[in-house]
Amino acid sequence: YDRSTGALVDSVWMADLLNPLETGLGHGASFYWASLFGSANEDYTHVNAFDIGEDGHMYSSLWSHDAIFVMNGGPMTTDFGTHRWTLVGMEDSPLAPGDFDFFSSNDHPVAFSHEHHVEMHEDGVMTLFDNQSQANSRAIRVDIDEDAGTADLVDVWELPRFCSAQGSAFWLDNGNMVATCSATFTVYEFSEPGDDYDWSMT
Repeated sequence: YDRSTGALVDSVWMADLLNPLETGLGHGASFYWASLFGSANEDYTHVNAFDIGEDGHMYSSLWSHDAIFVMNGGPMTTDFGTHRWTLVGMEDSPLAPGDFDFFSSNDHPVAFSHEHHVEMHEDGVMTLFDNQSQANSRAIRVDIDEDAGTADLVDVWELPRFCSAQGSAFWLDNGNMVATCSATFTVYEFSEPGDDYDWSMT
């Protein structure tokens, strides 16, 4: 939308970029759709987070595909809304292997699954909440280098629990990480990466 007039400038249809007949259903997520559309219908992307990054591009978290799907931003550009790149968290995702060499220079487990709350900060730093790839859920930082084609899982803030659904990872200006587990109504703040949090609240 145009901020000054409120007029619609352009729109993006995910089905034009991710056709389920081509990509497959991934995990599917019929549990949210069943009451409206019947249990035979699948929410084949289940976008659970959407962020306009510091670079102006559009970042979406696809629960059903264990993937971050990025579209070109800037509605006045000719390539607005087209696919830019995909980062895949699990090898069995229909979108695997993705567009980057995904690794960890700090030897963290390289994965994310059923993730939430993706945010792209400046200088290619991306944070998200990794719900299910490990025994305990975690907030993670991934440094993206588009020119080199790499995604480095640099930092991990591990919660003392498994958070099966929802959750957030708020990377603060002072470098602290605030992670939430919505299912258990808990909040944790970390001053350093690792599994030692400074305080928690329920």
